[in-house]
Amino acid sequence: MEMASGLWGEGKNFAGAGADAHKKRVEAFFQGMALFGESRREYIQKLAKNPLPIFVSGVGVCTLNLAVPNELLETPPCLGDLHCNPRDCDNSVVPATHREAIEKRLARNKLKASDPTLAHAKHFYLEQVAIYESMLNQLEADQQ
Repeated sequence: MEMASGLWGEGKNFAGAGADAHKKRVEAFFQGMALFGESRREYIQKLAKNPLPIFVSGVGVCTLNLAVPNELLETPPCLGDLHCNPRDCDNSVVPATHREAIEKRLARNKLKASDPTLAHAKHFYLEQVAIYESMLNQLEADQQ
């Protein structure tokens, strides 16, 4: 239920390149169905009892719908390997419920970036730090 609520619940915040489009799609769907408040929660509970049509990929969720031919006009950057980079992929959405995982990955990458034995990969770890900080900033901006 937590995953479903995090993706489709009312007033939820998201990070990632696909965050704005996902939020608009979800809100348009529930407005079109006239589901608000408790009726929306009940609908999401029913959805959560079935296998969810989503794929968890790292800290994000892939929202690419392979059943909709219009969405396949461009090849996704991951080529379907589900190693999404939420910064670069419009299909990637990071729900606010994944904040703890983002914070843990941020801390781990900061540690690795400062480790002298990993100096050869410092640039990579600093890039990861920037990505995770960007996600947290995006989630914070949505709350204001």
